[in-house]
Amino acid sequence: MTKTTTLLGTALAAVLSATSTASTAPSGRDGLLAGSALDAYMRETEIPCQTSAGEEWCTIASLSKGLRVFYDTHALMPGIALAFVDYQSDQTGNAMDQMAILLRFGDQWTVVGRVDNTIGSNPRQVVLVPGGAITYEGTIVGPGGSRVDPRGKARFCLRYSNDSLVFANRAKCESTPEGRVPVPMIEMR
Repeated sequence: MTKTTTLLGTALAAVLSATSTASTAPSGRDGLLAGSALDAYMRETEIPCQTSAGEEWCTIASLSKGLRVFYDTHALMPGIALAFVDYQSDQTGNAMDQMAILLRFGDQWTVVGRVDNTIGSNPRQVVLVPGGAITYEGTIVGPGGSRVDPRGKARFCLRYSNDSLVFANRAKCESTPEGRVPVPMIEMR
């Protein structure tokens, strides 16, 4: 196991090193990361929210309480980034929501889809499944747990295309085209 882990770490370091010097990589803060495109999208995109004035529209950035971004690792230059944004759309503080935002890299990072109210907080073990799916493990209330102290975990599925992202039945993510292997995504900021 240690040898496999070391080889995977060495391969990932080589990929990231090669990627950071690629001539097609965007420059500045964005570098290889989708940060600038994601920041702009969150500042410019409004979703329904509850304020002291009633129901209004608020930017995702103004509601955001946390952000985690995962990148694919199967190519010399990451082509897909998946951001999970924790947000609170209600000032009462009674509930936190989570959305998933998918970005793709062509000439630049571009947002291609968003799913509000995804299930499974604290996403981890994010896996890119060939054929247009991403699975992840998330925390749920589970047996013996509560909203304050969730103790369960489950796997969830997002399906994507060139212009959309949807929350899907996990069974639709389980099959992998023959000869293609699911690829773990790595978290970076």
